[in-house]
Amino acid sequence: MYEIKENVCHVEGETLDGTIIDLETIGPLHDSLKGTKRYEEVRPYLFGYLTENMIVQKYVERPDHIPALLDFIRETNFVNFQKPLYGFFVEFETGVIYCSTGKRLLFDRELKKGKGSKEELVKKFGISNYDDPFPGQGIRLIDEFMNGSRVDPLRHNKACLLKERDILYRRGYVDPPRIDFHDIN
Repeated sequence: MYEIKENVCHVEGETLDGTIIDLETIGPLHDSLKGTKRYEEVRPYLFGYLTENMIVQKYVERPDHIPALLDFIRETNFVNFQKPLYGFFVEFETGVIYCSTGKRLLFDRELKKGKGSKEELVKKFGISNYDDPFPGQGIRLIDEFMNGSRVDPLRHNKACLLKERDILYRRGYVDPPRIDFHDIN
């Protein structure tokens, strides 16, 4: 059985009421498709979440170990996560988890609020970069992961979670959109 690694760290600042979830993934998006079908070939290699003053990152070190992380996500009882559940772009996290595991994780709140990237909001609100090695260029993490780097994906994921927390504090959230789930059988 492949091993799932864990990184846990305490973060400074106001205690978060709820849980923010952020994934780092590999695989192509199918932008021409709608709903969860867009994410049929996308798989997470890092599952990170921020709750209260703690970040937890579950990850695998190699692409062939991804099934172990998928088993972990499939077996996770998200009912036990502190509510509300937040995602920056809820369709992405929901679609990736659904296509990877068959599990329908429904978020309570979305942080994206319309058009614009996370990095545009970070600049607009003067939010810290939190030592993100690839601000606004998460796509570069695929090569890092495939080449065996674990440090930069972990740093990027931590920075994303902290940026998302600060975006929540600065401008709030919206109700998540309705997700169109396709039949994965």
